[in-house]
Amino acid sequence: MTAANSIAVEAIRVLPATAAPPSFDGLGWLFALNLTIFTAGFYLFAMLAGWLILERRRYAGQDRRYDPVTIWRQIGTYIAIGFCLRCAAEAYNLWAWDPRSPENTAAAQTVKRFLDPIAFGIGGYGVALYFLSGRSMTIQLRKKPMEVIVRPTIPMLKKPLIIVALSFGASIAVTALR
Repeated sequence: MTAANSIAVEAIRVLPATAAPPSFDGLGWLFALNLTIFTAGFYLFAMLAGWLILERRRYAGQDRRYDPVTIWRQIGTYIAIGFCLRCAAEAYNLWAWDPRSPENTAAAQTVKRFLDPIAFGIGGYGVALYFLSGRSMTIQLRKKPMEVIVRPTIPMLKKPLIIVALSFGASIAVTALR
């Protein structure tokens, strides 16, 4: 079966030409919201995964393989990569929606179907690592009780907010102009 006569292409061909996939039932705002969330999510989780990988490399000389900080970084990395791939797949699927080009739309849906289980596997590995290390991590974290300050500052939030704002603007534009 070729891409030109696949079941997915035929299904898209018979759909009414809409600006968003039919599952959004004509709700442009919901399409724009999903487009914003998955586009921004892709970039934000990619940034987090990249930062965690760089941190692991930066401290590779001092952190041992089973140090709590190494495990913590691994958990965050796998979960961030899983979310990044999942968001990338859905964002690509939404951005590629075009009933005038059913072949490209079907190809995007196929890519999504292949990436989803990979994303789930990688993210699931991070969750499994969290679960498996839970008892030891709890013991380690209680050895030296120390307050962890979790207060975001404006400079910390600047890049993520810019990414969300740009994603929102692009999503509104594509929804309005289709």
